[in-house]
Amino acid sequence: MGLKTAMEMVIGLRYKLRMMGVPIEGPTRFCVDNMSVVNNTSMPSSTLKKKSNAIAYHFVREKIAARVGYVTYEPTDTNLADILTKQQSGPERTQRLAAVGGIYGCPDSLPVVCRIPAGTE
Repeated sequence: MGLKTAMEMVIGLRYKLRMMGVPIEGPTRFCVDNMSVVNNTSMPSSTLKKKSNAIAYHFVREKIAARVGYVTYEPTDTNLADILTKQQSGPERTQRLAAVGGIYGCPDSLPVVCRIPAGTE
């Protein structure tokens, strides 16, 4: 279901960019950390096990076949989006924040919009 929503959003963004004259070359890459999602979208022999997801399943499969996007596996160890969705130990979180370019640590590294102007303290 989440991949269907992401695919719909990407289709809309690609359309808007083309309307503005931005050339779109090749499919969009979707990185997921669920191997069954990768298998269901990339293997023609895969079968759907739940009828409730049939519409989303076939929508995504159709768009993958039309080369709108493709799905790849992103292991949990390197998935930067897990900062927002899963618990990590302190060192793991610090490493992922550093990879994103986060503002962890030194107060001087805060963006300009987050600093208090001089004389207003």
